[in-house]
Order: sequence, then C-alpha cells, then structure tokens
Amino acid sequence: MPFQDKKALEKLAVSLMFCTFVYENQKVIREKNKDYQRQRKREYDCYIFPKLYFPYLTYYLWCMMDLNYDDIINLPHHVSKRHPQMPMYKRAAQFAPFAALTGHAAAIREAARTTQEFREPAADRLEILNRRMAELRSRLAEQPQIVVTYFQPDSRKAGGRYVKVTGRLLKILEYERLLEVGTSEDKLRIPFRYVVDLEE
Repeated sequence: MPFQDKKALEKLAVSLMFCTFVYENQKVIREKNKDYQRQRKREYDCYIFPKLYFPYLTYYLWCMMDLNYDDIINLPHHVSKRHPQMPMYKRAAQFAPFAALTGHAAAIREAARTTQEFREPAADRLEILNRRMAELRSRLAEQPQIVVTYFQPDSRKAGGRYVKVTGRLLKILEYERLLEVGTSEDKLRIPFRYVVDLEE
C-alpha cells in the first residue's frame, strides 16, 4: 500500500487542510471584493455622479432659460375674492422685533421695586387704637366714616407698603379679627394687627 509511513500521511492531511483553508479564504475575499465594488458603484451612481455633473446641468438649464420674465412681468396683481387683504400695519407687525427673553424686563423691574418693612405699633399706640376701636364698636350701626392707615403685605416679596383708605366701617369681625371697610371701589377686610392708625 502507498503511504505506509504515518508521518507522511499526517503531513499530507495537514497540507490538504491548509490548501482547503486558503481556497475558502480566497473565495470569501473575492465575494467581499465584489460586494465592495457593487457598493462603490451604487455610491458613484447616487452621490458622486450627480455632484460631478450637477454644475454642468445647472449651467445648461440656465442657458436655456428665458430670464426676461416676459410671460409674467405684465400680469395684473392677483386679488382674492374670498379672502380680504391684510392691512399694512399687520404686514409690518410680521417684521417687527420680538422679545427673545419674554418677561426679562418685568423681572428686572420687580427686582428693582422696593418694599417697606412692617413695624409693630408701640404699646401706647396700641392702647389708643383699642380705645378708638371700642368707640367705633358702639356706633357700628351708624356705619361711621373712618380713615384707616394699615400695612398691606406684598404678594411677591418680603415686606409691603402702608396704605391709607377712607370708607365706611361696615363690620368688625371679632372672631377673624378683621375690619370690613366699604370704599367707593370695593370692600376691604383689614386685619387688626396691621392697623396703625384709625381716625374719623
């Protein structure tokens, strides 16, 4: 029998395996090259070719065009029969500058606005206010005309302002500790603790 030597058989088997591997590898490489070439052709057809010839095509079309606009230059301006024309001031408003930071100016004004600090009335002043309150309580049915100076807290920041109003005393709400004063514009409910002056 040929190939009696085992080492020779092993070498032959290894050689055959190597040749098979090289052949298959070359086959895969050739297939990849074909795919790559096809992809390159698609890229050329889709991207490169139009980019190369677009300037020439544009120039050709520009040369073929009639740039005098003779077909439309003398046509009358179209006026819709269904939709009214926009007024000139509304047309101008489309090109007016806009505030990129909406509310920024208002925030600056709010930060610059100052408030007053509430100061508790002194003990002697509180005694005078209590006496006047007792007098008004006895005449509440008459709804006397009074002038109230009170502290109005600010709704946005600490502090507030002192306000002086004139109106008729409508109610003294003992449980809520409020004065109800009717002015020419509205009804006010003023907390006792914020009243700093009370006159008739």
